[in-house]
Amino acid sequence: MGILVNSDGSMTPSCLFFIVGIPLVAIGIHHQQEESMTYENVGLFNKPLQLVLGLCFITLAVAIPLLESFLKWRGNVIGKEKNLKYMMLPAEAIVDELKRLESDKKKVKSGPAEEKVAKSIGAMSDAAILAKSLQCIDALVYKCGQAQPKKGKNKSKKKKDKPQSDERNTPGEQNEHGDSNGLLHYESHGLETLCQEAAYIVLRLHPSNDKAVNAAIALLAVIAGDPEVRRRHYEEADKFGLDVPIRAMRDSLSRSKLYDDPPEDKERFCAELQRKGCLWVGALADEDKDIATKMVDEEGLQAVLDATEWYRHHEDVANWALWSIFILCYEHMGNKQELIRMNGIQRICRVMKNVPNCPEVARHGIGTLFDLLRQVPGSVKDVSQIRMIALNAGIHDVVKNAMVNFPKSLEIVMMGQQMLIATGYQGDIPQYEGNRNH
Repeated sequence: MGILVNSDGSMTPSCLFFIVGIPLVAIGIHHQQEESMTYENVGLFNKPLQLVLGLCFITLAVAIPLLESFLKWRGNVIGKEKNLKYMMLPAEAIVDELKRLESDKKKVKSGPAEEKVAKSIGAMSDAAILAKSLQCIDALVYKCGQAQPKKGKNKSKKKKDKPQSDERNTPGEQNEHGDSNGLLHYESHGLETLCQEAAYIVLRLHPSNDKAVNAAIALLAVIAGDPEVRRRHYEEADKFGLDVPIRAMRDSLSRSKLYDDPPEDKERFCAELQRKGCLWVGALADEDKDIATKMVDEEGLQAVLDATEWYRHHEDVANWALWSIFILCYEHMGNKQELIRMNGIQRICRVMKNVPNCPEVARHGIGTLFDLLRQVPGSVKDVSQIRMIALNAGIHDVVKNAMVNFPKSLEIVMMGQQMLIATGYQGDIPQYEGNRNH
């Protein structure tokens, strides 16, 4: 189907050539039979014109996708060769290259008309700067992957009632996660701080380009657990302020909303950008209340909630958004207060309704609701007010459905039972069906 139909449902050039060529061939064969002509005694130029044209169109229909495949393969080969060049460089040299690109960007405005100007002054065009920026970020992500410590025994620091995925490090997440906490740790801070600087350069260079924003935020998520990176985010906000990635994340979401019916691949890419943004928010704030407070102050919690609203049926976005909300608000009175003010309870319930078959979504959502209902934020003097908000949001149906769908999850069932009892549920309460010894 990819040869004949584009992802947006429109016809490809090959499809058009087939539509034109096949009837022409049929007409030409018909005329040939009428004139009693055969391939053995008639030359090419004596064949019916319709047959010749039809065969030409069909040949083009077959040749175009083959040519496109070859060019794509060739482009990938060239791209890998260029990436290899940066992978061979030390991290300091890659950051220096990005600084040079930033200098070139200041010389030249973006746009096709500026390409001649760029060449005349020895600077690169905006498209070339973007391509090199992405190659630099890819090289740094590769270096981070190479710097990961070998997996040993993971010392898990699970808090009571804190929802945890059975496998937080899924194979698809290995470039963004290192140890069991989903972060990378090194003996020195040189690589991480260089990566942090590189990501901010790229965000300054291409704040409105989703590919660049996606790459930069992914790199920030990789290094989010490093203490020096966190210190610079907090104490050097003029250079590494949290507002820069958060604004890039929110601006990307705003651009996504401009498409009434985006192509499927475009929607998937934009949803993946928001997922990485949610991952970065949670990874940076994990077990650091100062960063968690700062993150909410800079509208990081709002950005996560907005992502869940727009990509409400995307399982991965929902999973990592609810995880980051839990990280931001767990045992943090001020952030819980903000979450309630932002209609967080209602939004969490909606996410769980929209994605009912994912155990991680259920676990993270129930963990956050459980923590909210057993604590009293300062602005809500009576816990009954919080429970009333939860009841109006449909918490009974949400929690019971999660317990029914995942009866062998001890965390989901135990926390769910307590919430149902505390909020006055009158029906049958689902029971745990797993093995308590595991």
